[in-house]
Amino acid sequence: MSRHLLCFVAATLLAGALPLSAAAQQYPNKPIRMINPNAAGGVTDRMSRMIAKALEPHLGQTVLVENKPGAASVAGVDFALKSAPDGYTVGNTCPGVLIVSMTGTPVPFDFEKDAVVVGMMGALDVLITTRGDSTIRTIEQLVAAAKARPKQLSIGMVQTPSNIVPVAYLAQRAGVELNIIGYKGEANALTDLLGGSIQFAINAPGTVLQHIQAGTVRPVLMLNKNRNPAMPDVPSLSDTKVEGFEPSNYCVMFMPRGTPADAVRKFNSALNEVGKDPAVRGAFTREGLVPYIGGTPGEASALFTDIAKRWRGVLKEVDYSKF
Repeated sequence: MSRHLLCFVAATLLAGALPLSAAAQQYPNKPIRMINPNAAGGVTDRMSRMIAKALEPHLGQTVLVENKPGAASVAGVDFALKSAPDGYTVGNTCPGVLIVSMTGTPVPFDFEKDAVVVGMMGALDVLITTRGDSTIRTIEQLVAAAKARPKQLSIGMVQTPSNIVPVAYLAQRAGVELNIIGYKGEANALTDLLGGSIQFAINAPGTVLQHIQAGTVRPVLMLNKNRNPAMPDVPSLSDTKVEGFEPSNYCVMFMPRGTPADAVRKFNSALNEVGKDPAVRGAFTREGLVPYIGGTPGEASALFTDIAKRWRGVLKEVDYSKF
């Protein structure tokens, strides 16, 4: 082969390689889908949309939130994990999806093996609420009423283990039986609470803050060790003598296993910029959310794994089959 021909072949191969290299460097070069595995209008939907909007200037692309609720978040997480591992589909989830498999319910994936955790999405508190005209104002009064009327007091919540288990654990420790009613979305439970179909509900602070201010909903107890900055007057577990499990609802963002490392790195970098944004942090705090956003993929993955271990320990004490 002549030297001229060799030069031509080499130049042709080099030219063919350049577009691939350039394409790899251009991520993202099209809109990104963010899959939220819960219903529209709920707390994780609001978290998703706040973060998606804030990500856009850092990624230079539109980030579109798609809600895919069902099967206690399993359906949406499964959809995200089975999407093309190209960096253009990112899912988010809270510990509930891990807890589902711990209850013995089959799930079509192994999150730790099938997901690449990209970073933290924040954390959320939940609280027990009742109607504003209820005579019950404290957790002690709730326990007394439940003891006087076994299984007659209804408490509604999104039907996920991360909601049901803490309430069941608290009720078990207090020696009471509540009628736990599951809903597909947080807004549905709130509607029934306001309408009087149920006596209590589990809500995120941001969902009920306006109703509390209007007097139509009354907070009873924050299911957390510490009080929430958005509702500093609402007692937490530390303020009571009722022992309960403190839910660890730290949420993460993830991509399917096999996603290019460069895409994970760039998305994580943008996520960390969002986590520094005072406007985002302020919006999260006003919603009663913890603005723990970003971190390294390793840190986020390790925290999520640790949380799963804590939930596994609590599930050993709660007969989840009743619910």
